[in-house]
Amino acid sequence: MLNMKVMKNISGYISKILGLLLVLALCSPLSGQDTLRTYGPRFGIDLARFLYILADPSEIGAEVSADVEIYKNIFPVFELGYSSISEDEELFTYEASGLYARAGIDYNILPLKDRSVHHSISVGFRYGMSPFSHRIGQVTISNSYWGDYEAETYDNSLTGHWAELVGSMKTEVLPNFFL
Repeated sequence: MLNMKVMKNISGYISKILGLLLVLALCSPLSGQDTLRTYGPRFGIDLARFLYILADPSEIGAEVSADVEIYKNIFPVFELGYSSISEDEELFTYEASGLYARAGIDYNILPLKDRSVHHSISVGFRYGMSPFSHRIGQVTISNSYWGDYEAETYDNSLTGHWAELVGSMKTEVLPNFFL
């Protein structure tokens, strides 16, 4: 019970910090020289997640993101995703899956002379949360002297919280298409 209260307090503090950063960014005066590069939000999809199916079929995932420039070089970012893994080995089986969400802010450190250019090199911060479940079963420990031991099945649903420091690069290869 105490852990849940501590997690709620941490989540509340992080939310307040992100809200304060957003308010400061919105209240800062815009200089007449600098204008926003974007004309609306940017939406993204993580294509690498789909390549996992080819490389490791036991892992499946998808992720989408959205950001918008609210002030010169400052982008609030929201990301949602799903991940699942399933391993079926000789001595055990393991399954885990869950949704996750991350919210944070990016700052573009790339100095641009022409504000119509949409390239960026960013550093940022994210707060993430994920309700997930995992299950391990059919665990067998082989021993020729003592005999084989078969552990009980373990199944649990949990919620994880974390913070990330991130770096990213985006380049506009076609109009409104970024890599």
